[in-house]
Amino acid sequence: MADSQVLASELMQVAQVAAKAGGKIIKQFFGQEVTVRLKSSTEEVTQVDLDTEHVIRNIISTRYPEHTIRGEEFADQRGNSAVDWFIDPLDGTSNFVMGIPYVATCISVALHHQMILSVVYQPILEDTFSAILGKGAMMNTLPLVRSLEAPALDRCVISLVLPFKAREMASVRILREDLRAVCHRLVENWAPSIDWCLLSLGKIHGLVYISETELGSDPGMVAGALIFIASGGVITDLSGNPISDLAQAKSVVAATSVELCRQICRIVEGYPPQGNT
Repeated sequence: MADSQVLASELMQVAQVAAKAGGKIIKQFFGQEVTVRLKSSTEEVTQVDLDTEHVIRNIISTRYPEHTIRGEEFADQRGNSAVDWFIDPLDGTSNFVMGIPYVATCISVALHHQMILSVVYQPILEDTFSAILGKGAMMNTLPLVRSLEAPALDRCVISLVLPFKAREMASVRILREDLRAVCHRLVENWAPSIDWCLLSLGKIHGLVYISETELGSDPGMVAGALIFIASGGVITDLSGNPISDLAQAKSVVAATSVELCRQICRIVEGYPPQGNT
């Protein structure tokens, strides 16, 4: 156990250095006009995404050439150890393109396929959120501890996180209206890692993630969710069942209190992750 804790601390140091180095590029080009291309029918990418991931990969692979590195913009770099790195170099690319400072660099690490730590770095504000499994979460140098209380549902702010292609489906439009009808404000911010961090701070109170794909396929989601869990947050599936494997989870509900999580689950239970019904 002691050896794994030492390893986690060492990995965290490298992860923070890499995240901040990537964030430096984002901040340098923030607010400037950038060329955007589509890497799929719905996903945007810029040269800043590519340059940021390149810098992060270089820092990690220089220190740990034997580790596997998985990112959003380049092919996996296969290693021969039990450690896997997951990178979202620019969570909130659309925000970045529009000059909205709601962007982050996200790095997570898994040991023997279990997520053990994550870093979410907001380069515009220069805030670092981090977590090591079993050791809690931090914002910069201060412990991040979730409040045990949440306001009444009609005073809560809830984040709705959706895959791009699901955003205008009929069932999702109904879900939006049902949530708006019961909460104070429903937000869709296009950078879910930061939503998780705001949830950890108690700045927002709930989060609903609807998807057919595993959460582990989205490095920004994993990084933020791990920070929220480490801060003591409540996360379940849409029916209110506990999440045993974060990376394998699909649609989830999270909240700053158990009761609020139950209330949100009663609203979203039964919604299909995709579909037009």
